Amino acid sequence: MQAKALTDEYNTELYTYSTYQHRFKGKLRQMVLAEMKEKPNHYFSVNELTELVLIQDGQEPIIQPQHTVSVRGALKHWLDKGVIERLEQGVTNVRWKLKV
Repeated sequence: MQAKALTDEYNTELYTYSTYQHRFKGKLRQMVLAEMKEKPNHYFSVNELTELVLIQDGQEPIIQPQHTVSVRGALKHWLDKGVIERLEQGVTNVRWKLKV
């Protein structure tokens, strides 16, 4: 509340300042990997993983666009490390699975 008040005094007509807020309380990359390890042969969608991670993090499973962007970033990290694999069945149907 006080952080919002600090940024309000600098706002102009053309630009509004905003403070950064963490989307997840825990470590997102580890939570994503833990959820995938529970079902190693399952192909997850980003929304499915986001919902599971939100529940594990103790939040309401209401998915916002910022949540999916964060989860996609964590999945990209593990993909680059070679820990998970990506299955693309079309532009909008992308699934992720833990490499066994």
